[in-house]
Amino acid sequence: MLKSLSDKLAGFAVGFSEWGAGWAGKLSGFFRLAPLSSVLTRHLSKRPARLGVELFVALSLTVTFYFLVRPTCLPYRDGNTISRSVFCYLSEHVSPESKKQVQLNWKKRLAGPMLSAWLLDVKFKGQKEFDQNGFQDVFGFYHASWLFLLFLLLILYRWDALWIILGVFGGLMYNLTDPAQPPFYYPWDLPTMFFFTLACLLYDSRRMWLLLLVVWLGGLFKETTLCCALLVLLGEHWSLKKRVVGFTVTVLATLAANKLLMTLYDVSAPVLAMNDALHIADIFRNAHVFSNVNLLFSLDLRHVLFANAGSLLIMMLIPWRNRRDVVFKTMILVFIIGQFFCGIFNEFRIWYELLPLGWMMVADAFLKDGQTMEKNPAVDRRADRFWKGSYWLMLAGLLLLALGVLAVAKLHPPPPEEKNDVNRLSIEELISLAPKGDVAAQYNLGRAYENGFGVKKDLNEAAHWYQQAAEQGHSDAQNSLGMILATARQDYAGAAQWFARAAAQGNPDAQYNLGVLHRNGLGVKQDYETAVHWFQKSAQQGHVQAQRDLGKMYERGQGVKPDYQEAYKWLKLAQLQEDEEAENELKTCAAAMSAGQIATAEKLAREFRPLGK
Repeated sequence: MLKSLSDKLAGFAVGFSEWGAGWAGKLSGFFRLAPLSSVLTRHLSKRPARLGVELFVALSLTVTFYFLVRPTCLPYRDGNTISRSVFCYLSEHVSPESKKQVQLNWKKRLAGPMLSAWLLDVKFKGQKEFDQNGFQDVFGFYHASWLFLLFLLLILYRWDALWIILGVFGGLMYNLTDPAQPPFYYPWDLPTMFFFTLACLLYDSRRMWLLLLVVWLGGLFKETTLCCALLVLLGEHWSLKKRVVGFTVTVLATLAANKLLMTLYDVSAPVLAMNDALHIADIFRNAHVFSNVNLLFSLDLRHVLFANAGSLLIMMLIPWRNRRDVVFKTMILVFIIGQFFCGIFNEFRIWYELLPLGWMMVADAFLKDGQTMEKNPAVDRRADRFWKGSYWLMLAGLLLLALGVLAVAKLHPPPPEEKNDVNRLSIEELISLAPKGDVAAQYNLGRAYENGFGVKKDLNEAAHWYQQAAEQGHSDAQNSLGMILATARQDYAGAAQWFARAAAQGNPDAQYNLGVLHRNGLGVKQDYETAVHWFQKSAQQGHVQAQRDLGKMYERGQGVKPDYQEAYKWLKLAQLQEDEEAENELKTCAAAMSAGQIATAEKLAREFRPLGK
């Protein structure tokens, strides 16, 4: 009986399958899916079912990434809002405070912020300010869209796209799970990863003219894309003359386009971002070099070896075997050496450019035709040993060079100003002296913990050591403690007390901060007159924000009688110190003044001399 029931069920299943296949055939004929399937198979060398799986996985991971990255634009627990500020600083809705958080080096990378600002302005057209949920929607959409475009690119060009997509997504996860720092996402990170990958894929498909265009366009987002110009210079698809001309024209065109954008947006800085170095020669004296070498030889779970889900290390362990490998490896090494001098090694975001390429190289070495290259009988063993030997010899030389730099850093550490100006003492000496009551060591140890100079960033430890120094009367420590209380803990009343103690000692930063609290009624009763008093004290010492805000108080008659000449004077002084908000406010103020009043105010500004200088 059981056998009879089993046979009936089997027959029913077969019949249902045949019925479904019949209907599927009819629908395929009606919608003409067979020709489409043939086209996809012919052009992508993939069966429609495989293509469907890849597309669905790509879409699923993109949606997941959208929800993961969406809240990263919100203030971090230490008050950090830099991801949000960089994303929106070119928008017409942006606040001056957000614009100030953007470093000058980052203002050179204009294409990404231009695109993100346009999206925000479209979303919030007709509104005076950003809505938090709407801002998160645009932020998540922008980054997720670039990731999906990258996934589509891999699906179109790579037979092993599914493997690479999963590897790329795994590499992105570390930036979202690192408890030691906020998950920064800047508007050039994912676009640069896209253009970097596209350039490599175009090289493999011999589309060199399109490669030049992609390098140029990617260079407008971030200068690291220029490394891909080496694919043109060192490649094997063009003659030497054509390669040199193509490389030179691409680099110069990218630099010229960036300079034009910087001129349009009034950014005065070198075209290439080099961290704290203002000139190319300065990068060889930059403390980042020594810090990165220390990080390379440190024992830490946040080690660079784990970058890109491990693919960064794996791709470096795969030796070159032919001309193509040499071209790609040279480009990668140039990129890594550039990060040595101008990046921060354990900021995993800086390695995104190599993330898809790393998994592509791993797939080429271990997954091609289901075998490793070592097992391929077609490989010339002698030539294979030559390629491997030359590669390991080159890596050994670079490792010895890094060890030499490490030895120099230990024997001759950088001068204090290149160690973020913590002070002349090492972290070990600060930790030794601070508990003994050395007020300078306490203050500088607080700075080290606040900024992550030589130690893990810890605002609680920073506040502890600032308080130790503040209680001994150190005015900078009092002001710094007040800043942590105000920004990280929202304890404005406690901040006001420490600002007041530092302000009474003449500290201009504390005087300004105390004025801000009184103006806004944070932790103290709102009092414009008191705010003007402290702004005046700070502005007289040359404090640029105090000069700007004092000018605005005079212009609006807050805490003082309206006085456009006095307002113009202070705004002018702030504008001379390159305060962009003051420059805009100055135009508004000047519109309400006569030519004679402006001339008088200009004279007052020229005659101004900061107290104590």
